[in-house]
Amino acid sequence: MKYPKKQIVTAIGAALLTLASSANAAPPTTEELLKQLSALRATVDALQKQVKEQADNLEKTRESIPQGAELATTQDVEGVRSQLEDHKYNTARDREYKTALSSRGLTIGGTLTGSYVTSTAPSASTSNNPQGKPAESGFGVGATLSFAGNLYKDYAEGKNLDYRVAFTYANPKLANNNSTNSPALGDTVTRLTDVYLQYSLLQNLGALEDPKLTATFGQQKIPFGLEGQVSDELKPTVSTAQFLGDSNLKNIGHRQIGLIFRGDLFPNADYGFNYRAPLFEYAFGVVNGNGENTTDDNTRKDYLGRVTFTVPADYNSWLRELKFGVSYYGGWKNLNSTGTNFPVQLDNARTIRKGFDISYNHNPIGITYERADGSEDDLQNPGSLTDRRTRRTKKTGQVLTVFYNFGDIAQWSKNLNRVGKFDDFWPTTSQVYYRYDTWDPNNYVNADRTIKQTIGYNLFFAETTKFQIGLTRTEYDRTLGKANSTDLTAQFQYGF
Repeated sequence: MKYPKKQIVTAIGAALLTLASSANAAPPTTEELLKQLSALRATVDALQKQVKEQADNLEKTRESIPQGAELATTQDVEGVRSQLEDHKYNTARDREYKTALSSRGLTIGGTLTGSYVTSTAPSASTSNNPQGKPAESGFGVGATLSFAGNLYKDYAEGKNLDYRVAFTYANPKLANNNSTNSPALGDTVTRLTDVYLQYSLLQNLGALEDPKLTATFGQQKIPFGLEGQVSDELKPTVSTAQFLGDSNLKNIGHRQIGLIFRGDLFPNADYGFNYRAPLFEYAFGVVNGNGENTTDDNTRKDYLGRVTFTVPADYNSWLRELKFGVSYYGGWKNLNSTGTNFPVQLDNARTIRKGFDISYNHNPIGITYERADGSEDDLQNPGSLTDRRTRRTKKTGQVLTVFYNFGDIAQWSKNLNRVGKFDDFWPTTSQVYYRYDTWDPNNYVNADRTIKQTIGYNLFFAETTKFQIGLTRTEYDRTLGKANSTDLTAQFQYGF
């Protein structure tokens, strides 16, 4: 009540007016007058009680105010309101003009790589050297850029629809316009890598013990082996397994366009370490089989599948992260003779890839072994215009890698790097490794293997930032007619 005394006077006046107006009418009885006076007294008592309570509250408020404190005036309140409106305007303006906007949630990421390579073997730039001398060293750069986000978020069951688009820059053109990115001359050095939609088919609310199953449609890495699935920023070595090369088992080394399902069963969960290890992981799907950024050239499709088994063990067990995997890829390819004038074309040549791998990542030791076997049909006489006979060729690649970590948890372990520590804790982690890599392009021919051995060192600066140096020795069997070579690669890769 702001003016309690005035309200009392007003109430008494109203009562007197009521009595006065009733005087013109029939005189009230004594009983009616007593009722009116009783009501008037009750009103006055209630108003007096409110006055007393307000006085007590006011006194308490005055006692709680520190001495020397200034009370806010109406002008002060209006000033705060004006500053709040200015803040709202500046925030809206910065969001509209100085912030990247999207219609849905968006995460931008990528890596930048600067490298230096020196080699005793001739490089692709030899043809650009007027004196015909091999270019034994050179600097290089590379980059990746990705956009990922959510198109539909299911708050009830976690069956979200996500997307990813990614690009890469590598293999720059030579100065004389001859490109090192075969097969075409003058081709682009920037290409689209990932572009797909992914939908969670099972409930996925973040519980570690729940199984997972997703369907991914678009251009993506295929689930074959170990190294073929690792993204560039997580590769622990400066060299890539030979069987993933363009001229070798390229089906499993390239991204493919198609539909792939990935899931797991019976996960072993440890919330104390935020650790999750499914007993079984599986993947299967259908793809074009022509590689990335390439349309299908026949009506047949390629099929693939992969299953892994992780030894069930507690987090502190020495068997933790011991995993076995098998992979299969089967498809078809076209065969074209090298002759001119209506060359022979076959679209029923069979292509099969089989893989077996073992991995053991238990800090500070890491060991991975992978074997890939390929068999495919080739024309017996590719120069003929009429000979359609084919022959079966078998190929084999194997790679063994051994790591030893110094410091804290290794960066590439998807289970162990989620322990709550800031990214910049990584400088205490470093790693030495040795890799033995063999490739046999034809199992029916003797002495045609290529062996690569690499020793290297990695220093991690953050979750996706590292310095790498590796020394690789390449030895060729005598039937290949190539000179052995030694390469030294140093690169700094930083992510954002």
